[in-house]
Order: sequence, then C-alpha cells, then structure tokens
Amino acid sequence: MVYHNLHKVSAVNAETEWNFLPYHARLPPCSACSSGAKTFCFPDSDARLESVRGVRSALVTSVLADAESSQQMCLSSLNVVVGVCAHNEEKNVGRLLEVLASVHFPSEIVVVSSGSTDRTDAIVREHRSADSRVKLIIEPVRSGKAKAVNTIMNACRSDVLVLVSGDTLPARESIARLVRWFDDPGVGAVSARPVPVNPRKGFGWVAHIMWSAHWHYLWNLTQSTKLGHVSGEMCAFSSQALAPLPQDIINEDAYMATVANRTGFRMLLDPEAIVYMKAPTGIMELIDQRRRVLAGHRQVKQKTGHYPTVLAASWWMYRSASIRTLFSILREFRLRTWVWGPVLLLCEILALALTLQLFGHKTHLLWKPVKSTKNLAV
Repeated sequence: MVYHNLHKVSAVNAETEWNFLPYHARLPPCSACSSGAKTFCFPDSDARLESVRGVRSALVTSVLADAESSQQMCLSSLNVVVGVCAHNEEKNVGRLLEVLASVHFPSEIVVVSSGSTDRTDAIVREHRSADSRVKLIIEPVRSGKAKAVNTIMNACRSDVLVLVSGDTLPARESIARLVRWFDDPGVGAVSARPVPVNPRKGFGWVAHIMWSAHWHYLWNLTQSTKLGHVSGEMCAFSSQALAPLPQDIINEDAYMATVANRTGFRMLLDPEAIVYMKAPTGIMELIDQRRRVLAGHRQVKQKTGHYPTVLAASWWMYRSASIRTLFSILREFRLRTWVWGPVLLLCEILALALTLQLFGHKTHLLWKPVKSTKNLAV
C-alpha cells in the first residue's frame, strides 16, 4: 500500500512509469502509514511487484507485506454493501455472484431483480443458499434502475455502497480497489474502468474506440480536478454522498455523481478497478442505447442545472481534455480510428437527432433491453 521507493511505478504497468503519477502524487497520506508518505494503496501479486525495474526481492517482500496489512486495516473499518441491479440476467448473474462471493469484506450483497421473466431469480436463490450475505429483492414489475437503486439504499445501511450492473463482470480485486479510497471523507464516489469484451475486429472496434474515449476523457478531467461523473457499470459511493433518486431518472449514475459533486464531494477514478462489459454489437442497437443515454444527459441538465462531465455532454466546456482524448485515441488505435471513428460519430449524430426530436415526447425510463449486451461470452 505504501509506495515510498516505488512512487515512480505506474498504476497500470511498469512500461509506462509516469503515466498516472500526477494524479496519485496528490493523494493524502495513508491512515495506516506512520511516516506520512504519499500512498497509492492496493493489494497486488508478487508477479506484479517483481516486474518493477530495479526492485530487489527483499524490498518486494517488504512492500507486499505492508500492502496486505494496510489494505486489511483500510477495509476492516468500513461497512461495505454491494448492490446489483438486474433484469433478465440469467446468462451473467451467476458468474457475477461468484466473483462477489469471493470478496470477503462486503457485509451484504443485495440483488434487486426488476421484472425478470427468465431464471435470474432462481439463480440468485441458489447463491443465497450458499452465501448468507446474498439477499434477493424481487420487483414484480420493471420500474427503472433509479427505483432499483433506491430500493437497495432503503434495504441496507453502509459506509460505502458499491453499485454493479447485472450485465457486467468485475475483476476480483476491483471492489477492494474502489473501497480503499474512502478513508478520505472528502471522496464522494469512485468509478471503475469499464472494459468491453467485444471482439477487436469489425464493428467491435467501434465499442473499443467509444469506451476508450470515454475513459481517457474522464481521466483527463481527473488530472485537472474537474471530474464530476462515474461509470454506472460499477462505482462506489460514500453513504454521506447518497440521496434518494427521483423515480424518473434515466441515467442514475450521471445524476448521483453530479449531485454529489455539486454538494462538495470529490469524484475519483481507479484505473485498476476493472469491470468487464459488452457493448452493443449492431448499429441500430448502439443508436438506440446512445439515444437513451443522451436523453439522460439532457435530463440531468434540467434537474441539476449542470451537464454530466462526459465527452458527449461537455466536450465543448473542457476543450483541452477533449483534444488530449483525441490524440490518445489516435495513438491507441492508429489507422482504425479513421476507419471506425466516422462510424461511431455517425451513430452519435443519429442518436442525438432522435433525442432532440423525441425528448419531452417519449419516456426513456424503461428502455428496450439491448440483448447483445447480456452475455459477456465472446
């Protein structure tokens, strides 16, 4: 957890040593570190630590022992509840609960199944019988994710609430990586990093370009302390930053983060808190999904007076972050940016046109589920 002599090591890999240092250098001292050194706390494997150039094996052993001890101190002091919102997730919810069950510190794992007509409820019951922390709340009628999140908040009391979508799959250590930041009372929410599992070929490149742009933009805003958004695929909120959601909210993640940020809480990103998800595999599905998301951005602006700090809703306000994001995408995808980038841009324009045409005339609260995103198997 304490980085002392490892402070130059990137949070992502040893090949890009200084990538994330400007952000992590601003971290407060760890409560478990008597020396007051700047920290970047995470449990990690020997293999990861041994990859750091110039670190002797004795130092690796020492740092790893400190990391494990300090991580336990940070997590044991917090009551953590994991909330899962699900609708017809029989293809994924079993694997999701297996991952969550392997994480020992959450006191409860609350699953709200909204109007599921497949085997979702039965699969959750099977896991409940094996793990007493799992609780199932069934909503007979699908009423929107905002209502499901309110149900989770009303059903439990916690210091930290981790929200996970039922159609995602977090890496095993991701929840611990999110929760570690809440030793700082000024932190209101922490976002995981969504990573699409779509094939890196054909239309799959659109998903990877879109989500990479999303991440780079948020990260650039983090560098300038202007971040006011978290990703709804998986995020964690301090109980002090939570408030009941209006029942008609479309983008619950954008609304919750915007409200928390405007009341003085800081939003953070954790680049190693990975959550796997699947983006739409067809053009029409993508346009329909983006139409709903864009309508949600406009709704957040109506209700709070501020757009969420995402690329599609605020690129003109943070032009420097937008330009840096563009160059990052060009470096990462090279020629494919020019091939598939225009396809993504066309989908976004069509989705925006439909949003402007239908906003105020059509409810987006209960959107048609995108079937291709329900199975993470590639």
